[in-house]
Amino acid sequence: ESLCCNLYNELGPLYIVALVPLKSIEVQLEVKDHVATVVSTLNYENKEDKPIEAVFVFPLPGDAAVCHFSAQVGKTQIVAEVKEKQEAKEEYDDALSSGQQAFLLEESEENEMFISVICVLELQVKLAAGHKFDRDIELLIYYKDAHQPTAVVEAGQASAKPGSLMGDPVVMVSLYPEFPQSVMSSLTSCGEFVFLVDRSGSMGCPMNQKTPQETRISSARDTLLLLLKSLPMGCYFNIYSFGSTFEHIFPKSVEYNEMTMEEALKKVEKMEDDLGGTEILQPLQHIYSQPCIPSHPRQLFVFTDGEVGNTKEVIDLVKKNSGSHRCFSFGIGEGASSALINGMAKEGGGHAQFITGTDRMQPKVMQSLRFALQPAVEDISVSWDLPKGVSATILSPPITTIFQGQRSLIYAQLTGQSSETTEGSVTVKFSLAGHQSKNQLHFSLKPAEDSGLTVHRLAARTVICSLESKRKHNGQQDEEIKKKVVELSVQSGVSSSFTAFIAINKDSPESVQGPLQPPQMACFSAPMGK
Repeated sequence: ESLCCNLYNELGPLYIVALVPLKSIEVQLEVKDHVATVVSTLNYENKEDKPIEAVFVFPLPGDAAVCHFSAQVGKTQIVAEVKEKQEAKEEYDDALSSGQQAFLLEESEENEMFISVICVLELQVKLAAGHKFDRDIELLIYYKDAHQPTAVVEAGQASAKPGSLMGDPVVMVSLYPEFPQSVMSSLTSCGEFVFLVDRSGSMGCPMNQKTPQETRISSARDTLLLLLKSLPMGCYFNIYSFGSTFEHIFPKSVEYNEMTMEEALKKVEKMEDDLGGTEILQPLQHIYSQPCIPSHPRQLFVFTDGEVGNTKEVIDLVKKNSGSHRCFSFGIGEGASSALINGMAKEGGGHAQFITGTDRMQPKVMQSLRFALQPAVEDISVSWDLPKGVSATILSPPITTIFQGQRSLIYAQLTGQSSETTEGSVTVKFSLAGHQSKNQLHFSLKPAEDSGLTVHRLAARTVICSLESKRKHNGQQDEEIKKKVVELSVQSGVSSSFTAFIAINKDSPESVQGPLQPPQMACFSAPMGK
């Protein structure tokens, strides 16, 4: 939905960054059901008189991954393959040392990447001449019967082993429930809203490359001011800010009224990036130690650029207290840690947002507030009704949160065959403010024709993320989990933190004569909406 493509050149010992013009860009978008494929082709030209080394960064959502990478040098097309990361790096270094052109694409633990998904609907959009990509490009797609659950069954890979994820059929179930209006309208004035704002030195940095005059702390202030003015009368709230130490506006949460709102607004307007480092753990511990207010569920809103050194400890603390609150996180500025922002929201049963400019801030902020005002969904269960001889293995983590206006996806591997019937069903039940809800979906077990392996790759990415998360919690020495991740990543062709795409131009007529200039950076940022 939005796209920003730049090529940067680091110059001199102070690493001054200079922008290198982008010659051209082509984006292909294909949509089926509720997922989309985005294929981006970026064309840069090295005008230096020496060979260069380029570094591509893809900061994308946590439910995404790279499944294809290729490069074209002149008329030669080089397609990369997935290998274990250290092996790929060694091949890359060997290629460079022997004068060959080489490309290495790897995923860091802070950068989730892009995945190709199943495609049916093709759209072609041409931008007006002279568009400079100085703002987000948004494409809105409206669905008929959007709240109806859907299912897509995809056939396994013919060459893969039966019984494996890639060899068996996979079903993707999409849920987008609509809650009863009677329940939603009864929750207009309840809740304890606790805001935690990063005031560390890094918050004084620019929001993005295009608007250096706008800082992260100014954006955080604007976001918080908008939220404060939108809270329902009669709720409770408090505002904390942190750096090396932390502060709070009120000793404890107070009732939201004209007087307390005006007092808070005046103090928020004076907030600056003047509290030193980024120590978020201590203020979180203090907030969780405060007693909850009866009949006012606690909603925690966190604003940070994500530059912390104890991401795991912070996420673990949020998870430990997930039963007493929901956490809504805001990543402020380009480069905000997706691991921290997404992790806090996921473990806190809330929602994550990334704000890189003022143009899309208001709808994002109000969406999170609407989610926070919704009742907590409880007792979520998923059950399958399949013919004899067919079984389903759920590949997705258990669903712990369902919001109105937010889609949930369930992936399951279908094993076995049946001659009796070609139809199955899945039932999702949950409780909402004491009201029981049930969604049942019947679907054909016959795989869609010519569907490729994109649903399998989405499912594989889901399993990979779960395994990577499990390994982090178990410690860095769990080599068995790493082995499983590498094996599935190579088999499915999707990226992971332990693998990389490697491409070597072995047929290049001219060898690269060194030395290479210091690495340049190609920044491809495409945050995808749902």
